[in-house]
Amino acid sequence: MNPIRIDVALLPHQVPVFQWRAPQISVYVKGRRAGGTHGAAKTAVRWALQSPIGQPLKQLWVDIKHGNITKYLKRFFLPALRPLGVNAYH
Repeated sequence: MNPIRIDVALLPHQVPVFQWRAPQISVYVKGRRAGGTHGAAKTAVRWALQSPIGQPLKQLWVDIKHGNITKYLKRFFLPALRPLGVNAYH
């Protein structure tokens, strides 16, 4: 069976913010066009994939509008998870 590859690479300016370790609480305040949403989504996927089996990683994604969260799921999370066979969310 071939390994499944998922792109969770960050841009150079995103690395200092999302340093591949899950802090207890992390708040990232940014302006538009900083790549924060995309970087945070990739980091969330990576942390979830690295969490030990049987010990799920708890993550909370917050936005001022539910429609934005739906948009983020479609635009950032589903494409990253398609190699695992995830094509929809509930």
